Amino acid sequence: MLCLALAAKALNGRAASSKRRQADGKSDKYSFRVLLLRLGLIGDEFKNCRKHLLANLAGSAAWKNGRPVPKTEQTVPDTPAEEHPSDPTQGSQA
Repeated sequence: MLCLALAAKALNGRAASSKRRQADGKSDKYSFRVLLLRLGLIGDEFKNCRKHLLANLAGSAAWKNGRPVPKTEQTVPDTPAEEHPSDPTQGSQA
């Protein structure tokens, strides 16, 4: 299926790029999934093909730079309470 998709893209494509892409090792699965989708291997009929082609690649197929880490609630550092004029510990001049 991959060979047929590549041949069809070569025959029907309007242009080609000679730019080389550097593989970083972290997003190989994502990059190859994008290539497969650009070749037209989209839908349930190609699900098994995509599964086997992506099985041994590193990284996440859904996230280019890895799954984002959920932001935890940021803790506000303890700050001294504001001085209130009605506070009995504060000396008031009246």
